[in-house]
Amino acid sequence: MVRDYGYDTLHAMCQHVVTKWNGSHTKLSIELEHLVPDEWLRKIVPLADVVFLSKDCAQHFGWTNMEQAVEGFRRDIAAEKTLVICPWGEKASCLHLNNNIYISRLQGVAARGPDTPLVSLPGHQPSSGAVVDTLAAGDCFIAGAIHFLNQGYPLAQAMARATYVAGESVGQRGLEGLKLDF
Repeated sequence: MVRDYGYDTLHAMCQHVVTKWNGSHTKLSIELEHLVPDEWLRKIVPLADVVFLSKDCAQHFGWTNMEQAVEGFRRDIAAEKTLVICPWGEKASCLHLNNNIYISRLQGVAARGPDTPLVSLPGHQPSSGAVVDTLAAGDCFIAGAIHFLNQGYPLAQAMARATYVAGESVGQRGLEGLKLDF
């Protein structure tokens, strides 16, 4: 039995947004955090202006790093006209010391748009020096990316700022008082 996850409804909603607001400044973004059927990807991705591709999805397709994932996704899913962003998160190379986790290497983010070259940036080490709470780090990155892109920052600067926000978010418990200034 095939489960209906509402992909057809989502596709219809995206088509409506694209048709209704065609020519406006409205941008459509989607986040591919979980695996979805290829048929759905090929229908929905061309409608999106921005796709956030998770590390898990990228690895499912066989890509082993964020740069491969961005280029492979654009090529294999016919997303040449879409800004593809792949935040890779941190690797498991950590030092545990006094109940704090110190990350020795952050993977960062790769992104490429229809008119921009591939951007690949390292992650941001929280200014606190310790990873305290990773809950919502991905959401902070996506919110930051959307915000800074909408503010007109060039792709590399928008990704650097979004990575900063996500990095700072893991250095504290919760999001209240999150450091957003650079």
